[in-house]
Amino acid sequence: MPRWVLDDARLIRAQEQDRTRELVLHPTSRRPTRTLALGGYLFRATLARAWRCGKPLEANGAMLVLELRPNVFDVLGMGLNVTFLSNPDTDDRIAGIAGVERMRWARNRWAIARRLNGNQTNQGRGLLMSPHTAHLHRVRLYSIPGH
Repeated sequence: MPRWVLDDARLIRAQEQDRTRELVLHPTSRRPTRTLALGGYLFRATLARAWRCGKPLEANGAMLVLELRPNVFDVLGMGLNVTFLSNPDTDDRIAGIAGVERMRWARNRWAIARRLNGNQTNQGRGLLMSPHTAHLHRVRLYSIPGH
């Protein structure tokens, strides 16, 4: 099991500035989909499911989202499929994924372990988190004018 290292001061500052959100989903949750709003975006989460039969890959899924700066988020979690939308309460823009990087702790700092490609992000439409192992992903989003 990996040893997670989070910058406590950065996380506490983000919590004080209302730049964090979190959720947990179970197969018996009343709502199979939950949505978090942060930084002008919606993070819509569902349990990761097997492609062929649609059964959940794991009993639970969870994530912690931390807004690092505009359009850049750290998403720590597992067992979820997350899609990203522009928040219609803030504007009428269209949002998408500019890039996703799986991070790893090395030499006392977070470093890029690998960049995810279109096959791993459903062609830029979502982030499928591992059902069995928690990972930290750095997600860069973009938004463009809507209609």
